Amino acid sequence: AAAAKRVMDMKDTGGGQLFKLFTVTADSNTPELPQNVTDDPDYYADFPVGAAGIDPYRSFSEMFDGEAVASINPEYVWGRPSGEIAEMGRRAFPIANDGWSELCVTQKVVDAFRMVDGRPIQSSSPEYPYSESGFTESITMFSGYRLNAGVFNMYVNREARFYASIGFSECFWPCSSTTTSGQHDLTVTYYYNSANGKGGSHNGGIYPATGYVSKKGIHPQDAWSGDNSRRMPKAFGIIRYAETLLSYAEALNNLTSTHTVELNEETYTLTRNPDEIRKAFNQVRHRAGLPGMNDAEASAQKTVQALIEQERMVEFMHENRRYYDVRRWGIYEATENEPVSGMNGEADKDSFYQRVIIGSVRVGGRVVDKKMNFLPIPKDEVRRLPSFDQNPGWDD
Repeated sequence: AAAAKRVMDMKDTGGGQLFKLFTVTADSNTPELPQNVTDDPDYYADFPVGAAGIDPYRSFSEMFDGEAVASINPEYVWGRPSGEIAEMGRRAFPIANDGWSELCVTQKVVDAFRMVDGRPIQSSSPEYPYSESGFTESITMFSGYRLNAGVFNMYVNREARFYASIGFSECFWPCSSTTTSGQHDLTVTYYYNSANGKGGSHNGGIYPATGYVSKKGIHPQDAWSGDNSRRMPKAFGIIRYAETLLSYAEALNNLTSTHTVELNEETYTLTRNPDEIRKAFNQVRHRAGLPGMNDAEASAQKTVQALIEQERMVEFMHENRRYYDVRRWGIYEATENEPVSGMNGEADKDSFYQRVIIGSVRVGGRVVDKKMNFLPIPKDEVRRLPSFDQNPGWDD
């Protein structure tokens, strides 16, 4: 908690806050905030107190897709440019534009994204309902994102991070850097008989087995084939300020008494303060256009923990956090032992939109074992100190 607070308190040369969440100011293309939120009293205030005044979709998507200049991005506590980010994006890109269409997302992750008014899909509101039947009848545009007609209603009314992160069937891929006809303005589907589905797969049967790919970090201009095709340079946030805020909230939530800590000649007095928990946690929620936790939620330790677990799963999707989170929370065996599910990639469009357990060889070979809570210590290290025990389960 003290280490996170130290980062939160750092100042730039002008005396302003050194690190903060990356945001883009709202404009005429930014949708209005949902008007049915009552649980978060700060929701309609300007960011960072509330969610108003910013574009949540662009604030999240442009942090990853190369639109934000990495060297001056205030959210990157530690980050670096990386050509590998674009290469990873190719693994999600549609086969129709020379991608590999294989970087899958599971149904569990898709379901973890909330509705646009902050409700979980299991308790959606009448204003922004969740449905697993029917399709959209018209094109909707917001914040530069196009939601096609003919999209399954499961993917409608979802939070901004969902559209910035998930490629679903009937999703629109601009690929706007290329001028070659048929290589841009693509509507990509993953039905069995489509070019990007199992029936049209290449590279030895590689296709999105769950019916979803990760769209995180893919810029609207990115393209892999066609005249003038190019990809925006990108960076990877090794530590983002969003993680500092959520780590601070989680650490405070686990304190049972008051502690005084000295770091770098600064003294921090820390206790489980619900107001401080809300203030840190809610900035991440508000940046996503969602209401934050209220006073009652912040006062309940188990509720805060559950909210943080869900928030980190969504906010840090495909950022190499979940692997470690479930282990330090002690929930690895329970959460990762669930069968992997997704849409029915073995079917054509009429039967595609149904939840199925994924039976591909790659997924079926997945093993959840108690010993995987820890990595094995290299044998050479163990041999140097005979009294040193190997981690549990790795003795063979």
